[in-house]
Amino acid sequence: MNKDIFILRGLPGSGKSTLARALTYNFLGEAYICSADNYMVDADGKYVFDPSRLKECHSKCHEEFEFILYSSRDDPMGIRVVVDNTNMSESEYQWYLDAAQAVNEEPSHSPGFKVHLLTVGNHHGGVSIHDVPPASMARMEARFENPLNA
Repeated sequence: MNKDIFILRGLPGSGKSTLARALTYNFLGEAYICSADNYMVDADGKYVFDPSRLKECHSKCHEEFEFILYSSRDDPMGIRVVVDNTNMSESEYQWYLDAAQAVNEEPSHSPGFKVHLLTVGNHHGGVSIHDVPPASMARMEARFENPLNA
């Protein structure tokens, strides 16, 4: 039984969501994608980025992630959870690492989750499909932490 968590990191438009879908496609067990973007939709289901809602949307993503881990940890078919957020710095993805560790420390009938931290690079000329202004992208890129150098 495979129990994997993939925490994706990268700038907006770098291909995180495409990779998240690829990681969950045809997985034989339960597969989930947790993304703050899932909570940035209007009544018609259209993605609408609202920076004033970032904290709320990330909080909902945390709740979803934790619920999935606790409710699925003994699934006999395996489970794959992909966190699809920018996770620019260690402080932004540490919560997911801590939550996975807490679940792994709970008594269970199966092995714990393996956590994989993946950085996704932009391979399409720096063009973001999210309409992030170039100045904002530059600021985000400047604060992006490489965990090997942090």
